Amino acid sequence: MQGSIVYISVKKKFILTCVIVALFTTVCSMIEIAWWKSLSAALNPVWATIIIIGLAFFPGIMVSLNLTGIILDKPRRREIHDDELEDITILIAAYNEEHGIFRTLKSIADQEYSKHITVKVIDNNSTDGTKAEILRAQQTLTNISVEYLFESTKGKFSALNHGLTLTKTRFVITIDADTYLYREALKRICYAMISENRNKQVAAIAGTVLVRNSRDNVLAAMQEWEYFLSIAGIKRAQGLFQSTLVAQGAFSIYDTAKLKNIGGWKDSIGEDIVLTWELLSEGNKTYYCDDAIAFTDVPTKLRVFCRQRARWARGMIEGFRHFSFKKCKNRYAKFYIFADLFLFFIDTSVTFFYIPGLIACLFWHNFLVVGPMTLLLFPITILIYLIMFLSEKRRVFNLFGLKVRKNFLGLICFTFLYSLILSPVCFWGYCQEFFGISRKWK
Repeated sequence: MQGSIVYISVKKKFILTCVIVALFTTVCSMIEIAWWKSLSAALNPVWATIIIIGLAFFPGIMVSLNLTGIILDKPRRREIHDDELEDITILIAAYNEEHGIFRTLKSIADQEYSKHITVKVIDNNSTDGTKAEILRAQQTLTNISVEYLFESTKGKFSALNHGLTLTKTRFVITIDADTYLYREALKRICYAMISENRNKQVAAIAGTVLVRNSRDNVLAAMQEWEYFLSIAGIKRAQGLFQSTLVAQGAFSIYDTAKLKNIGGWKDSIGEDIVLTWELLSEGNKTYYCDDAIAFTDVPTKLRVFCRQRARWARGMIEGFRHFSFKKCKNRYAKFYIFADLFLFFIDTSVTFFYIPGLIACLFWHNFLVVGPMTLLLFPITILIYLIMFLSEKRRVFNLFGLKVRKNFLGLICFTFLYSLILSPVCFWGYCQEFFGISRKWK
């Protein structure tokens, strides 16, 4: 005990989390008995069970799992010592990024970092002015080393692997070509890696990625809340157990030797998911650094958004194709990766049960699937989001004096409409992977 804070071991936190999740799902199951009886009478017990598992049981497990992790997490603030920082290499895979690549490179140059920064921008067959913008950065951003590389083999994984083969620093960072690094982002994520890596088992740490262009339209505004609440909350909960499942390519740091040891990124559309799961399967640990912040531009057109999220869904299926539960040496990672299977059933259930049930409720007053009981979910959902919001605001935004933009319309749409868009798109992504439909980077 230090002061008034009681430190609990990771193992005990995991056991406590499992107990709370079990209690929560048990209570939910008791509440759902009446719903199950009505569904069984109208359909049959088998279909009633499938619908309730997909729409209530699995979502309850996922929500309670992540929320419990957030509550138990007590992140420590590290006192950064500049003399302990190391030279770093940053890899940026670029394909037709002329409009944003210079801004991204400038955000790197504006970082306060006491050691040398080498940025390798790998052009993956761009047909616009990407190269010219990189060369402009070489001439004007003199406090960092910007190197232009060309990779003819199509695919983000090829571009990143090209840069990795030329990386000589102990740690390597990847950021997307449209990512903007907030102040101290490099210093904080690098020092977190140096501090955690003293036990030689940490392979990657994911940074915090938030939305920069949320004012563009409602779609972007909804994604702002998703990044701020859902994605950050999930990573925080997983990181508590040393098993952040996605060290996202948009902003993460890796142990270079461990990356090279597994052969770098695989030929996959979800290259960061597959990479992280492979690192975990080797017994490594992956963490989440909540105070290393980057901002990214999210899709503002529905068509582009659907393509992106279908790719992410495909990436999860690719991860399962490459992952072996039997060989994995990280038991916490196995637990969370297994829990990711629930997402497939949730998205399928929302697509084929909840959305048709909502349509039947609104137009034919059929309350079999969506009815008065559904209204009970709204205050519960709002309460959960409030807890997550206050947690992220206190731990991240207050640290830098940032303010959460007033985005009530985006929050309302995110709470009540977002899953109606996202789940069918994810289901389509699963189908793309199952049926081997051709892949595209963008």
